Amino acid sequence: MNPLKLSAATLAMLLLAACSGMEIEAWEPNQFAAGHYQSYSWRSEPIVNTVGSRDIIYQMDPIMRRETDRALQAKGYRKVEWNGDFTVDYIYAPGLRMGVPGAAASNISPRAGVRPNATMSQAQRDNAIALAGIKETHNLALQFNDGKSRMEVWRGVLTKIAQDVTGDNMDSTGRTIGKGINKLTSTLPDAG
Repeated sequence: MNPLKLSAATLAMLLLAACSGMEIEAWEPNQFAAGHYQSYSWRSEPIVNTVGSRDIIYQMDPIMRRETDRALQAKGYRKVEWNGDFTVDYIYAPGLRMGVPGAAASNISPRAGVRPNATMSQAQRDNAIALAGIKETHNLALQFNDGKSRMEVWRGVLTKIAQDVTGDNMDSTGRTIGKGINKLTSTLPDAG
């Protein structure tokens, strides 16, 4: 891929990420592209819920694998059970992020002679305060390793503010993961 196209694709990916509420950070695909890979295999076995746990990782694992398989196969990579040209693994980690208080969060006006609440409704002020607190995030890191050397050749990280922390709406989570993986892998070259 020529540098101009790569730069344009990277810029488009960053703009899409900014508009979607997701943060995407991906390595440049140069090292991955140099491998001329044709096939891939998963580095780890699927996570199986043998104890009936409601932990979200048991719901995320099949979605993450399905969406990653779909994105890679759309680029022409062939999934094999063992000894692929590159291996795929992921890490899911919930996180916390500190919000930034907006100017509307304060109930004291910096201008003398102005009464608080004169220009803003209480609902607007409450929203500004609520949005300034600690936010839970879903963080997914997708990692590709060379099949022979086992060295990492590409990594992408997707971070999204958690809107459903209970895991009850997995259809929406699946769509979000699918969009995120499409954006993460958009700059990767096609197979071969």
